[in-house]
Amino acid sequence: MKAELNSTWADAQLQYDTFHEIIAESPALEPLAMAVAYRRANFPSNDEYEVAMTLLKEAWWDEWGLSISGYRSPEEARAEVSETVARYRRYPNMRGVAWKYWQREKLLIADLLEKNPPDDLQEPWELIRKPEFMELLKRAHATVDNMENVVPLRAKDEPNSVEDSKDAGKGPSIIIPVSPAPKARPFIYRDPASIPQRPWVYGNHLLRKAYSVTVAPGAAGKSTTVHTEFLAMASGRNLLGVDMTKKMKVWYINLEEEYEELERRTIAAMMHHGIDPAELDGHFYMSGSESDLVTAIEHRNEVRIVEPIWEAMVAHVKEMGFDAICVDPFAQSHNVAETNEAYKMVAMEWRRLAQECNCAVELVHHTRKPQAGQQLSSQDGRGGGALVNHARDGRVINKASASQRQELGIPPTDHATYFTMTSDKPNYSTGSGPVWYRTVGVHIGNGDVVATVEQWDKPDAFDGISTDDVLRVQKAIDGMADPREAVQAATWVGYTVADVLGWDRPDKDTPERARVKELIATWKLNGVLIACEGPRLTNGTCPPILRVGEWIHH
Repeated sequence: MKAELNSTWADAQLQYDTFHEIIAESPALEPLAMAVAYRRANFPSNDEYEVAMTLLKEAWWDEWGLSISGYRSPEEARAEVSETVARYRRYPNMRGVAWKYWQREKLLIADLLEKNPPDDLQEPWELIRKPEFMELLKRAHATVDNMENVVPLRAKDEPNSVEDSKDAGKGPSIIIPVSPAPKARPFIYRDPASIPQRPWVYGNHLLRKAYSVTVAPGAAGKSTTVHTEFLAMASGRNLLGVDMTKKMKVWYINLEEEYEELERRTIAAMMHHGIDPAELDGHFYMSGSESDLVTAIEHRNEVRIVEPIWEAMVAHVKEMGFDAICVDPFAQSHNVAETNEAYKMVAMEWRRLAQECNCAVELVHHTRKPQAGQQLSSQDGRGGGALVNHARDGRVINKASASQRQELGIPPTDHATYFTMTSDKPNYSTGSGPVWYRTVGVHIGNGDVVATVEQWDKPDAFDGISTDDVLRVQKAIDGMADPREAVQAATWVGYTVADVLGWDRPDKDTPERARVKELIATWKLNGVLIACEGPRLTNGTCPPILRVGEWIHH
């Protein structure tokens, strides 16, 4: 049973919660709480101190005395160490890499049980031994005993059933809150108009009581875009193509840029989009890299959630009444490895915050380094897919490549960043195709040129083309002896199309070639042109050609 107690996470979590409830009631114990929070967040490498503080939090008091991790006497802990060491000497292959750490922990438990902790733990140890603490702990036990939906786990030598335990009055029961088992509910039809709408905060991306993710490679425009979106929410205006029905109270946290830099970006966006400062009063809040946000750490390959930070975050978000918060970038908000397991644990805490605070959470995340020409998806975020998989919406930013810029007709002298945003992991919507944006430099009046972002309309290949133009193209192609479909051919129909429309020759890597190819592809889809097998050549091949399909009529 001892092993079960030591390995039960719910037991440890309950003791941790009880510990903080007691700390909150007793200012005299505050130094201990501060020591725990400070050491957990800043000195995870100080092994003995970290282990000792953890053991003290997991200590259990009752009328039989003190218990730490299931041990009630130093002799019991030392005896188990001796037995294990002897067994490992007989069977060396059984020894794991963590056995020395395990041995040191058990010996430390024995020291604590002998009231002989390390010197730097003496003061908090004396605090938790005070009668005041014992009384508060008993009150906490009484509160827990009266909770519904709890399961008692028995300690060593306790009877095997709950009923026997009640009668025996022997041995302390450890109470663990558990969720009730689910119960089936019948479906009863009701008027769909009476069902509340989903609580969207921004478009079909940010949803209350959930977190969403935006992933992108470096220098692709993600921070500038999300920052502008939060300004749109705060001002209640459509800045990037999303209509707002009301203003939202938002908090933008950027862990890479100082607050002063965020001021420059905010002013640049306000100037470019014509936002009056009064529109943001009481609705737009920011934090810069001066704020050290560490929500989780990793110690001995184990992820540990920094509970004091989460408790402070939840309290602050509730107090301020934020509708949405953004953490940019996600990787700077923790000190854990980029693995699925670690990211899932941290992501679940952000979801819990969103649920408890009834707000939406935006996590901005980096992608793995893309290969040349690779189009990224939201699943390409660093650390595996756990972060995006548990999000309500995931979207990805792809920066326009050099060849794409040429095809779009963007001149080499234009140094703005052009990129697309695609919602490719929708849970509560149909997602979206790529939407184009570009950065814009703004002179903010102090000599700085600061980038902001705006939505950009990709040029339409059919702009300025009439039905008469299409008919003239059909006639020209109909008169060709060898209207090749392949763009590499000398008689490619694209050259004829450009000539009829009065465009420059659509050579390789020119905007005209990209536009002509898009015209031809569209005409093939709607039947204006059809592909068919061409005449047999001397080498025996029949290369495909394009013929007129359905003629255009006025």
